[in-house]
Amino acid sequence: MNKQLWTRDFTTIIVATALGCLGGVAGSFALSFMVFEQTGSTLASAVLMALQLIPGVIVPVALAPWLDRLPRKPFLVGGDLFNALVYFLGGWWLKHMPVNYGVYVVYCLVLAA
Repeated sequence: MNKQLWTRDFTTIIVATALGCLGGVAGSFALSFMVFEQTGSTLASAVLMALQLIPGVIVPVALAPWLDRLPRKPFLVGGDLFNALVYFLGGWWLKHMPVNYGVYVVYCLVLAA
């Protein structure tokens, strides 16, 4: 029983996870600066950053037992595709709609989850 750990699929999953994490951190950081620029309120920006921490604590605890039973690769790729769609819709919203702090809060919670 000689199974090799570092396969092409493993490398793909590691790279996709690292890029997803990097994009998530950069996106949330940029979103908090954008909220500060639009509202001029450091409190609104800080609340937005604090709210992004909540799903990072609750979602893994609630979903980890269920997700461990699923195949990892399709779940990670699907999650990255969902994130790309959410970022695209967020960019469209920012370009075409007026500033709305409530929408930013919901958007950051969806991204963080």
